[in-house]
Amino acid sequence: MVRRPQNVPRILGSALYCLLGLSLAAVLLAVSALALPWGKPGQGFILLVLCHLPLLVLNSPGMCLAAWFQSRLQDKKHLPYGLLVNLIRVSGKLGIAWAGGPLWGVAGMEPVAAGVRTLWLARLWKKSVGQKVRLAWQNAQAASLWKQGWPLLLWGSLSLVYQSIDQVMLAAMQGTQSTGVYLAAVRLSRVWITLPTLILPSMLPYLTQLKAKDPTLHMVRTRQLTFALTWLAILTAGGISLFTGPLVQFMYGAQYTESVPILQVVIWSNVLAFQALVRGQWILLEGLQRIALLFPLMGAISNVTANYFLIPRWGAMGAAWTTLVSQVIAVMLTPLFFKPTRDSSLMLLRVLVPWWPR
Repeated sequence: MVRRPQNVPRILGSALYCLLGLSLAAVLLAVSALALPWGKPGQGFILLVLCHLPLLVLNSPGMCLAAWFQSRLQDKKHLPYGLLVNLIRVSGKLGIAWAGGPLWGVAGMEPVAAGVRTLWLARLWKKSVGQKVRLAWQNAQAASLWKQGWPLLLWGSLSLVYQSIDQVMLAAMQGTQSTGVYLAAVRLSRVWITLPTLILPSMLPYLTQLKAKDPTLHMVRTRQLTFALTWLAILTAGGISLFTGPLVQFMYGAQYTESVPILQVVIWSNVLAFQALVRGQWILLEGLQRIALLFPLMGAISNVTANYFLIPRWGAMGAAWTTLVSQVIAVMLTPLFFKPTRDSSLMLLRVLVPWWPR
């Protein structure tokens, strides 16, 4: 949309229908998985899954409309509404929990919030456009989007695997208690990932324009953005490491004190995660999505291998160190072996080590 503003109705329409199609396919797969004889999930579990399924469909229009605002550098028009919806969503969950309401009621706040956000975005979009715009499907446009998008789809799936497989292996090898302690630390760590996800979508249209006009300045701005987010992650991780004990005590209570040393390790993987998010935008602009598929693949392989040996010996702490090591392998080391991405890894190292030779 930034590069071809004249094609916005076709781009937006094709993207919307593609996302809706993928969302409906995901719903069908989830429902089918519940029906397979792989176990006997309880009614509560099934109800929670069914409560979340509308979220997949309701999020699709909102994602497309938010991307349109971002392409026009007009995030300030919709972000306040998004923050208000999030506040209502969190407040609703807390209210239901404090009132002793059902768990499905807490889960149901997610699709409700997504629906409200999408309706608000649609109203703002209609007001901003100021005229009737017909979003249209175009076969050639959809094919182009799919060609560029399928590596990102697979990339996200592989990333999800190597970020979650440690929990599965820990549960299989050590049981649910160890997994609960580990998951408590991981959840507190990943809360901070929202910081770059709030900043980066607004930066992508600007960097796209800059790359077309001035590639040299584009790289300068990319380095500056990487530096800012890397050190934001370092300062955040350092602060959390110092106050891990009181934080865990406040959030979970004394019964989760075992999570303290785990969080002190896992929180430092955020530094690599922040860098990976910035590099993800650079990869997208450079058209290197297919090469980038190997990065989470290597992360997944190293994660499974290390967990296989470390979890039996060190339990949840072994899984914590594995998370950190697999991030280093996926984000920093693997791209060094490919010429198109080697400079990006060197840039990440220079940001971490300012005296690194240039």
